[in-house]
Amino acid sequence: MKDASLFQKIFTYIGFAGVALLIPGLLYAAGLPGPIEWIESVLGKVGDRSVVTVVAFALMSIMFVFGGGHNISATFVGFLIGFFLMSTAIEIDFMAWFRNLSKNIGFLSSAPLNYIVGTVTVVAGVFMSFNKKIPFWGELTGLLIAPLAFLLICWSLNLFQLKNEFKISMDEGF
Repeated sequence: MKDASLFQKIFTYIGFAGVALLIPGLLYAAGLPGPIEWIESVLGKVGDRSVVTVVAFALMSIMFVFGGGHNISATFVGFLIGFFLMSTAIEIDFMAWFRNLSKNIGFLSSAPLNYIVGTVTVVAGVFMSFNKKIPFWGELTGLLIAPLAFLLICWSLNLFQLKNEFKISMDEGF
């Protein structure tokens, strides 16, 4: 990020603020609702878990478009794979078909775990974009194969199958 302009650096830090806003949602998905409930109590409707998630992804999208990453394909692949994984957990109207389909696919049936892995995939893509030396096959391995393999292993070994109540809606967030 040394050779990025001031404009790019500002938008990169805005994107990192979006990444930080995802942390309470990740804890909520893992069964620790305390931080998101505290944000909701302090900020009211603006602090709703759905609103916070939408704002976080809006800030990260601003970084995606205007930020100082060198490797745009890593960010794009991370957002794409993360979006599909997260759409199994988050209520998104136009992705209801995929959410319903994923409930019948064993390793995609744990919505909170999909949210966590999808978010980590998005963030990994953002951070990978700052490395010029990662080849495209490396991006696909790290952003597609590794998350799906992790979900498959967790499902087959019955690890991290989070069954807590989890509700985030993009419609409510907007």
